[in-house]
Amino acid sequence: MKKNLSASVKTPITWNCLGDSITDIGYTSKHYFEYINERHPVFEIRNYGISGTRIAGTVSDAMCNRYSEMLNADLITVFGGVNDWGQENPVPLGQIETTDITTFYGALKALCEGLKTKFPASVILFFTPLGCKGFSGFAVEENIWGLTIADYADAIIHVCERYDIPVLDLYRSCGFSVYNPVHNKKYFFDGLHLNEAGHLEISYLIEKAIGKYKDLPSKDIHHPMQ
Repeated sequence: MKKNLSASVKTPITWNCLGDSITDIGYTSKHYFEYINERHPVFEIRNYGISGTRIAGTVSDAMCNRYSEMLNADLITVFGGVNDWGQENPVPLGQIETTDITTFYGALKALCEGLKTKFPASVILFFTPLGCKGFSGFAVEENIWGLTIADYADAIIHVCERYDIPVLDLYRSCGFSVYNPVHNKKYFFDGLHLNEAGHLEISYLIEKAIGKYKDLPSKDIHHPMQ
């Protein structure tokens, strides 16, 4: 018998959504977490998305620093990296052994270690960034370091693997690409931020990932486009 997530869970599932403008309120009327909660109204969602922020850096709103301000939660998702890659003065990758939080590898390690230490009972899930094409002031295919968004996505995968943190590789598995002109127009608001259709598409993949990694009953999820 198939289990239904919303019918099986009796108490709210607290969900901290740490991220940038893709998670922050403002660029679309409905976000991935809202679509999921609409289909399965069992989540208490706390939006920790801040537009323009990066994973790396010494500033207080860098994700590697502000994660410590979050409340305890059953589920924590991290959706960032596109600003590290594409903004002016992008974050260098650094080396995987570094602890320098001004590098992407160092900040990722600090973030992973911090999350695992502060929230030992939480399920933690990272999403790789989707990239950007056509957004003013952003890198197109390579940043000034000659790096693509895939390089930053791979860094997330490599570091999370070290900390036994699962990753949903949206960059490669979301089913659409910002670099495809048809997809860019259909799923993106401005070449960087997802529109409602884009958030809906990734919400099904995120929903499946939550069902896989969170120790909760779940249901088979039907994607209307499949």
